[in-house]
Amino acid sequence: MDAYEIYNMDTFNISKLIALYISKEITSDEEERLFKWINESDTNRKFFQDFIAKQNFQEYYRIRKEISWEDAYLKSKSGKRYSNRTILRTLVKYAAIFLIPVCVFSGLYLYEKSRSGDAVREMLSATAPIIIDNSNAKITLTLANGHVIDVKKGKIDSVTAGETGLSLGKNQIEYSGTHSREIKYNTLSIARGGQYRIKLADSTFVHLNSASELKYPIDFAGAERHVFLKGEAWFEVTKDTKPFIVETSNLTVKVYGTKFAVNTNVRNVEQVVLASGSVGVSTIGGTKEVRIQPNQLAELSLGPSEISVSEVDVYNYIAWRDNVFVFESKTLSDIARVLENSYDIDFVFEDEGAKQLRYSGFLNKYEDFSIILSSLQKTLSAKFEYANKKVIVKK
Repeated sequence: MDAYEIYNMDTFNISKLIALYISKEITSDEEERLFKWINESDTNRKFFQDFIAKQNFQEYYRIRKEISWEDAYLKSKSGKRYSNRTILRTLVKYAAIFLIPVCVFSGLYLYEKSRSGDAVREMLSATAPIIIDNSNAKITLTLANGHVIDVKKGKIDSVTAGETGLSLGKNQIEYSGTHSREIKYNTLSIARGGQYRIKLADSTFVHLNSASELKYPIDFAGAERHVFLKGEAWFEVTKDTKPFIVETSNLTVKVYGTKFAVNTNVRNVEQVVLASGSVGVSTIGGTKEVRIQPNQLAELSLGPSEISVSEVDVYNYIAWRDNVFVFESKTLSDIARVLENSYDIDFVFEDEGAKQLRYSGFLNKYEDFSIILSSLQKTLSAKFEYANKKVIVKK
């Protein structure tokens, strides 16, 4: 289908949903409607990906982080008197609210008129497309008996299904429980370039990012629900009288029912970020537990082995679930590590000084990797060359 399917919903309504998505104000119902529209055609998906990658939306994202729309609205409704400076700030905030949908609306109209992504590509990058296909990224499930299953093939025999309570879906593994008193562990391994989801026997949901591994029991028969993580994962833990424990190489995270993410793929640190509920974080073998609250990050430095806690924007740490990269003053070395895992590629720095260049931005995970490199190159004093799954970085 050549034309964008914008007539399935009013164009401005679509632009409003995209604006809410960019501003992180979108509800679950609105997000479902937006992604239904996106998935209706490849052209809708292409428009959405191309549009939110435009550099001006990185600025909208930055503005959104610095202001509170709710506070502005409540102040305007309260009838209180404010200085001209305060009124001006409020008006600017409202202008930003309406500006994003108008810009998205204009983009939808122009994109429909052009009927192709060529114009957007010219705005973003003059480089040739770099298509990285990670659809075959290896995802394996190792059973307690040592048998290894290729999850992408999606086949298990009836005996295995009966013994483990396991079923394989298109993008998710599910365990229904076997009511066994014996604790048997399975291990789900995600190679670079892949992502996968799993529903554990207690209905806890886990979304694993690339270059990650989760070891877990097929039934939580013991006094604790204990899993082991290498890499990065998002957890939505089902409430239960049994505590849920995530163990990494250096950390123990203890929860009772909450939403949080754990990442051991960051260089020299391990991180726990909390979206809701409360968790306790401690070092392996340590006696001191650090409690964190929603919108806080617990970070263990592997040098002095100290846990620090800071206030953060949680979305920055979990945006990968939406195939989005959010970088806040990150070094190119740290960004390269994220991109290596996400695309199954390697960065080679010809100039060591380039590793310390810093970048802030909001980028979508494109199949066309040239858009990512173009965005970085526009901001950083570095040049990128790609060949044979390697990115050569020069200053």
